[in-house]
Amino acid sequence: MSLLLLLLLLPLLLLLLLLLLLLLLLLLLLLLLLLLILLPLLLLLTTTTTTTTITTTTTLLLLLLLLLLLLLLLLLLLLLLLLLLLLNYFNTTTTTTTTTTTTTTTTKLLLLQLLLLLLLLLLLLLLLLLLLLLLLLLLLRPQLLLLLLLLLLLLLLLLLRQQQLTTTTTTTTTTYYYYYFYYYYYYYYYFTTTTTYYYYYNFNY
Repeated sequence: MSLLLLLLLLPLLLLLLLLLLLLLLLLLLLLLLLLLILLPLLLLLTTTTTTTTITTTTTLLLLLLLLLLLLLLLLLLLLLLLLLLLLNYFNTTTTTTTTTTTTTTTTKLLLLQLLLLLLLLLLLLLLLLLLLLLLLLLLLRPQLLLLLLLLLLLLLLLLLRQQQLTTTTTTTTTTYYYYYFYYYYYYYYYFTTTTTYYYYYNFNY
């Protein structure tokens, strides 16, 4: 009974852990944004720094922010997937539960739907922030942004090539088994017909 309860509570515990991780990453993102705003100003106030160092530090902070944003987006996608699975689970259990447990299940459903809506809004805000950071990076270092886009395009091409190779391998294997079974059936049919003809000829003549 305790094992069954643990299995039922495991998705909720995983959801809470992912939410805590999301909050920590959001705090880190806010700190980096503050650094991105304040650090160039502090560097401008000092007399020894040049524009090159300010541009370099700002670019590094932008790259860190972009990496953190990508991690946040991946985490948000995992959370949304888990929430959709939980909503599907609670939707299916509401039709099979009794009236005493229906109210608690519907409240859980409402809370999960509210959390899903908040996460979707957060995902939209993070995408807007990602676009803003890409624009800043384009203004500061256009060649670096072009290099990142080329790397992303190369990664997508590699993934498509891998998908094409797996599809070709599956098709080749299926074709091989098809011909194997075809020739097997052909020889089996040939063997049975010749054997039947041989026995029929010997017994009648």
